[in-house]
Amino acid sequence: MQQLHYSAVVLTLSLLIIITSGCATTHKPVRSIKAGQILPVYVQLGDTKTPATGQVHYRQPAEAQFNAMQMNARSDGLYALLPTASLPAGIDLLYYIDVQQGEKSFAHGAPDKPYVVHVLDPLQWATEQVKLSIEGDLAFAPLIIHVTTGELDVDTITLLYTIPGVVGEISAPMQRVGDSHWILKVPPPSVHPGPWSYAMVLNTTAGQTLRIPGAGSRQFVIKQPKAIKSRDTRAPGDRHQKPD
Repeated sequence: MQQLHYSAVVLTLSLLIIITSGCATTHKPVRSIKAGQILPVYVQLGDTKTPATGQVHYRQPAEAQFNAMQMNARSDGLYALLPTASLPAGIDLLYYIDVQQGEKSFAHGAPDKPYVVHVLDPLQWATEQVKLSIEGDLAFAPLIIHVTTGELDVDTITLLYTIPGVVGEISAPMQRVGDSHWILKVPPPSVHPGPWSYAMVLNTTAGQTLRIPGAGSRQFVIKQPKAIKSRDTRAPGDRHQKPD
């Protein structure tokens, strides 16, 4: 019986080794960076037991050949910091990654299909980081406006908005509910149907004040609720009769 149990354990461990050794690597492509920022590139290993090596190949569109940088190991994968701090806004960077682990090779991107990273000025980059969403879209009901700030470190956010039926621009501070999550609760008396125009003023931890969008404003529409039909409270047998 003990021999049978031992054999089962060995078989289970062997299967785990086979499954683990076949695990692929994963990479989340970087789509944009702020001008003056070093570009971090990460690859996560499905198998963290087998040693792995990797190279990042990168170039600007005007360059004919890719440069190669060896990746460094960390507990769950590989990383590299590409020398992009000197690139001005408006420049793109192309890159792809090769990983070798044991007898297996993994590729993220390719020379003819590289990832494209856009180098943005601070306002463009901040605008990409900041996302606004609306919870509820009917008038005369509570409205919750959500803003997430991604990798942008923010101390305060003020929402500036104009709404139908109210003269002038309304300024309201948003409440932080997470590291990069802010909300503004608008009570029913302040919720008017029609197009709302809005912008945001963000004070960053770096001491910058950013208005997003930089020029003009964006819009979302609050709907007018449909009229609620009155309920007929008469007994079923009386409903065919005309009311007095």
